[in-house]
Amino acid sequence: MNILALEAENLGFDSIWLSDHFHTMPIVRNVSCFECWTTLTALAARTERVGIGQIVTCNSYRNPALLAKMASTLDVISNGRLEFGIGAGWYNTEYKAYGFPVERPSTRIEKLSEAVQIIIKMWTEDRTTFHGKYYNLENAINYPKPIQKPRPRIMIGGSGERLLRVVAQYADQCNLSGSTGNCSIKLQILRKHCGSINRNFDEIEKTLSTDLVIQETSEKVEDFLHGMKEAGIICGAYGDDDKFQPLSIDEYKKSILIGTPSECLEQIMNYHKLGFTSYQFFFPLMDQLESLRLFARRVLPSLR
Repeated sequence: MNILALEAENLGFDSIWLSDHFHTMPIVRNVSCFECWTTLTALAARTERVGIGQIVTCNSYRNPALLAKMASTLDVISNGRLEFGIGAGWYNTEYKAYGFPVERPSTRIEKLSEAVQIIIKMWTEDRTTFHGKYYNLENAINYPKPIQKPRPRIMIGGSGERLLRVVAQYADQCNLSGSTGNCSIKLQILRKHCGSINRNFDEIEKTLSTDLVIQETSEKVEDFLHGMKEAGIICGAYGDDDKFQPLSIDEYKKSILIGTPSECLEQIMNYHKLGFTSYQFFFPLMDQLESLRLFARRVLPSLR
């Protein structure tokens, strides 16, 4: 992980991101899966320039006052490089495995709304008092404050109707995934919510999180995909029964950025036309260093 982080910094990437999960997914295996926030703190000490982010923190896993303190600490340790991402949570298998209560999505979103308000207050107020439906604070102190002023940006990940209402209310950045068609629909919903509260839709930065498969030739792309499938890395979706349903290769292709360098750049530009200006790419676990280097050499210069 240190090697990937240092290589990304040296290659000119703006930031590095970790997911907030406690075990491997989609297949749960007895292999290493580092905790997000402690790992990012270690990476902050090893790097000098890149932003340090979570894609995204699960609100259910940490009390929001504690999370605000953790985020402030990481921003100080990294000299103002914290990228703060948060979401309502969704992975019921993980909730059950680690003893977190499995609550309805609507409850999780209500908790997220309160949590974001608390975090903002903890970052900006001398002492924070908050009385909500789910969280209560009395004169909570958070020092040192984050280095970033007036505070770090808040990126909220997710795309449901109710969650996008929280994005409209509190987020500096939204984080979506999926096809351009799907993202276009979600942005229309976000615009509607912004209009209902007189929020400027354009002041919310649009960010995209996606797998990215990049190879020199189309033939190598196909070979790479078949290698992923054999290794069990092809993604899918979780149903209401928490069972993972793998995608076929053709279905997977439609849900990610994929192709030669020129094809990947063209796909990114299609998202750019929708208003996306920031991207979090996950290079699948086959040859991440080579993919990073190919992207940095052949695509990244065109995005500057």
